[in-house]
This record gives sequence, structure tokens and C-alpha cells, in this order.
Amino acid sequence: MPQYLISQIDSLNIDSTLIIPMQLHGAPCMSTIPLKKITKYDIQLINALNTADIISLSSPFMTKHLGDKGLFSSISIFGSQIHNVQASMNGVPLNDCSFGTINLENISIESLQSLTIMSGTDAAILGGSSGVFMYGQLNQYSSEKPYTRMQYQQAAYDYIASEGLFSQNISQNSNVFFGFRRQSSSSRFLNAGFDQWNLRAGFRYNPTQSTSISLTELFTNHGVHDNGGLSSNSSFNDPLTGQVLIVDMNRRQFRHDIIGTITYLPQKDSSLLYTSSIYVSTTSWEINNGSLHSLYNDTSIFQHINNVHSGIESRVEYVLNPHIRSTVGLGLSYQHSTFTSSISDYSGINAHSYLHFLYTPTDKLAIVSGCRVQKMRDSYVFFSGVKTFYSFSHVTAGIDLSISSRMPSLIDNYSNNALEKHTLIYTPFSYQTNNATIKVSPFMRMIQNPFIAMPRYDSNKVSLLGNRINQQTSLIHTGLMANMSLNIGKNITVQAQLHYQKSALDDSTIYENPSLYILCNGEYKQSIGNSEILGGFTISGMSTSSGSRYIPQTMNISYESSMVQPMGWNGVEIYASAKLGNARVRASVLNLFNATMMEYAGYPIQDNTFRFSVAWSFND
Repeated sequence: MPQYLISQIDSLNIDSTLIIPMQLHGAPCMSTIPLKKITKYDIQLINALNTADIISLSSPFMTKHLGDKGLFSSISIFGSQIHNVQASMNGVPLNDCSFGTINLENISIESLQSLTIMSGTDAAILGGSSGVFMYGQLNQYSSEKPYTRMQYQQAAYDYIASEGLFSQNISQNSNVFFGFRRQSSSSRFLNAGFDQWNLRAGFRYNPTQSTSISLTELFTNHGVHDNGGLSSNSSFNDPLTGQVLIVDMNRRQFRHDIIGTITYLPQKDSSLLYTSSIYVSTTSWEINNGSLHSLYNDTSIFQHINNVHSGIESRVEYVLNPHIRSTVGLGLSYQHSTFTSSISDYSGINAHSYLHFLYTPTDKLAIVSGCRVQKMRDSYVFFSGVKTFYSFSHVTAGIDLSISSRMPSLIDNYSNNALEKHTLIYTPFSYQTNNATIKVSPFMRMIQNPFIAMPRYDSNKVSLLGNRINQQTSLIHTGLMANMSLNIGKNITVQAQLHYQKSALDDSTIYENPSLYILCNGEYKQSIGNSEILGGFTISGMSTSSGSRYIPQTMNISYESSMVQPMGWNGVEIYASAKLGNARVRASVLNLFNATMMEYAGYPIQDNTFRFSVAWSFND
């Protein structure tokens, strides 16, 4: 088996049935080769507010957020947008049934055992995603001893947060836990800010050393004020004169996810593994679109959306021989969505099945392939892909080709059987030694019949009313994603990221993402006994771009050629962290030099923001 796969597969094969809880419980399938896997042990010293922070500080991917934390955030890989991102928890889908997107602000860091990020073949087959598939594994707590953790955070613009966790044993093989997260903040500009509660509770039982059963409840109460961003002719640096597009829009989401998962591992070497999750998810939206902003010319600015989503996700992983590991999966779900607007209600049964396998004929070569058939509302869709990696000495080279499709969300109010088709090809190349890693991935994403969202304004072109969907002929993204990491001695690490992208819509150049994005990070880490200290800086910048505007009414990205986003940089982030026994203290200063940078047009990042957090664990 190739060396770069050993840490992903073989490390889980060491008497997994003897580990309580089982580290494979609810984990992603082991036949995948992900772009990045982040575990809870990797992020102990990161001063993060949410899962988007974890991804941006741990991975070479471009994050997409609205400047103010707590509103909305996502990621972009190989030219994808927020509507190409799918997410799951223990295999259970997390994307909102009506809006079709996943807001990473709603995923608590403490709820994760690991987060696996996939694209291309793995994302298409395992997640039914045309862009990115993020697989979250629910946190596993030891049944050997109780555990308590408290955390407090504070930052500029009235940001304050607290988080707590309590885990207690019932018996030698069972455990219960309860956790909460509370966050709130105002904002730098008018009508922006958020208020959020997250609650989680669960029970896990290991009836035998080969079986693990869990039942988890995740609750989110997330309220947001969203101003639609600043007008292009206003100041991006002065909160007194900055002209927002929506002065009174707000929305609140109430969501319950009940997830029951069972994992059965009859063989200690992980040669056979059964995983199944049953779920019930309910979501209620209370939306005030603003006094001048009724959606799709509705008579009322108020909107209620209710979703019920329930189903089952099951898979079997098995080793056919020492060279082939296969995964067969099946999913069945029921969805019911109602709208108090001109959008039609929807009820339906969706299903999918897939075959995914990893073939390692030699210790230098790996091939991943498979296919997926999925019923998406009124259409049956086929996903497929193949990728191969060859490793020799310090070099690994590969190619990934995948075919997938996407359907517009219900809130887009478009046809229920229209599809856009994606063909993605990227060629990853990496060079790795003990002290240096270089990774380069040229890519091309070809989209046939793409859904292009266009902003809707009032007659005076002042107030933002949402978006409309136009289906074009073709959209092509070409570019390069690269990152480098260098260890200088035992204590210093330097990292750099680069994203270059060029896009053409029906042969005309557009800028859905910045054409150039660069990030550099330097870090110093020192261990003293059981304690650790860490300090560093991050600087990033992006080239001039236009065309990418976030539409809060539909939580979608629209294309607007007249919206010019100036070239900017993040003003430097300086941070420091310390682990002192069971205590962890973190501090950051963001945008130190009051620079202007916007990951979405009209949403400048906060300036001169100081962030502080302290966490204390008991029986850690």
C-alpha cells in the first residue's frame, strides 16, 4: 500500500475493537483518499470561533465568509461555490432542505471528532456533491473517566461566547454527554450581527467490543441580521457613512437533528465494517425580508419555512483481497418543505446508492473509482469518477476525473427537474521530505447548462430584492491551487498558499472568485514539559475581482458584472496560544492595519479585532 495511505487506513486497524469508544464509530469510509482530514487533536492551539476558522487555519482552501463572524461562511475548492458544498455528520446530510446550502457557523467545533474534506471523485460518489463534500464524525468521549470542559471567548464588536461540555460514565461500556455553545455579536456596520445557541446531548453504548451504538441530539437557534453588504459607491472603511443595501432584514433558524448510529466491526483488522445512521431533522425559519424587500414580489415581507427531513444512511465496507477495499452504500429519505410565499411546497422521497473502491496493486500505486445513482426530486442522476496516485521516493503524482450534477434549491423557485452537469479534472502533485512539503493542483471545472443567479433590485436599483436564475450554456473554471510548508529547525514553521482562477461564462470572462488569492503564515512553537506555547502571524491578499455578491434572501451567490471589488489584503493577523496543563489560553489581533479585503463583494472583514479565549478541562 502506498506510504501516504498508511496514516489514513492502517492506523485505524490496530485492534479497533479494543478501543472504547470505537474510533471508527460514525467515521468516513476508509476507501477514500481525502484532500484533508482534521481531527480534534490537530486544533488544540487554534484560536477559532467556528468550523470555518478551523478549515481556513488548518487547510489550503479558500474560505468564503461575510466579514462579520457568525453570519454565514463556507469554502471554495477547485472553483466551487457555496451551492456546490455538501456536508454530513455521521453520514447524515446537514444541508438545509430549502436553501440547499450549509452554513459552517452552525457546526460547533466541540461536536467534531474529525472533519474530512473531499472533492472530485470522492465527493461525487460518497456525497453526491458537484464541488466539496465535508464529512463530520461526531465527537467520541471516553467511557473510562468523566470529562468536563469550559470555554470563554470575547472579541471586538460586542462578541462574547461561552461553551461547556460534560461527559459522564454510566457503566464501563456506556457514556452520556451534554454540551452547549452560546454566541452573540453586533457588527461594524448597520443591520449586521447574530445571536446563536447550540445544544448537543448524546448517549453511547458498547454492548460488545465489536459494536457501538449512539443517539445524539443537535439543536441550533441561530438569529442573523443581514444588510446585504455595502453599496459599491459607499465607504468600506467608515461605519458611519457605509451605505448598506438592506436596513432591516433579519431571520432566525430553529433546527433539531436527532441521529442514531450503529457500527459493527466483526473483524479486528477492519476487513469488514457495517455503519448505519437513522435521522430525523426538523427546521423552522422565521424571516423578515425587510420593509422594501418582499421575495419574488410577494405581498408580505414575512416568510415562514418549515422542513422535515428523515431517513437512513447505511454502508458496508469490506476487503476483497489485500489489494482491494470496497464500500457499498444506500440511502433513503423523505422530505417535506412548506413556504408561506409564492414558492411551491414540496414533498417527496429521495434515494441513492453507490459503489466506491480503493485498489492498490503495488505499494506505489493507488486507484479510486466508483459510481452513484441518485434520485433528486423529479430526476435520476448519475455520478462517477476515477482517480489514481503514483508515489515514488518523495514525490506523489495523480489525476482525478469526476462527473456530477447539481439541481437548484427550492428557494431559487426554478424547475424541479433542471440540472447543471459538472466535469472536474485536477492533477495533484506533491513533494514531501521531513522538513518541507510542496503541493500543486492544476484544475479545470466544466459546467454544462450552469444555473447563474442574477441579483434583483427595485426600480431605482437601490434595494436588493433577491435573485433570479438564468440557465446559460457553459461555464468553465481553470486554475491552480498550491501550498507549501517548511520547517525551520524544531520550532519554526512557514506556510504559503496560492489560488489562481480564470472563469469564462459562454466565452466571456467573469470573476466569481478572485483571480488570485495568496496567504502566508509564520509560526513559532515551543514545548516546555507538558506545556506548549505558540505564536505567529498570517497575511493574505486577493486581486481585483467583480461579480460575486451574496444574496441573503436566498443564501445564494449571484453574478453581477458591475460590482467591482478592489484589490485588498487582510491587514495582518497576529496570534498567540499557550497550553498550560489542562488550561488553554488563546489571543489574536485581526486586521491590525485596518486594511480592506472582502471575500464577498460588499462585505469587508472587520478591522482591528481583538479575540481572546480561555478553556479549562477537568480530567482531560
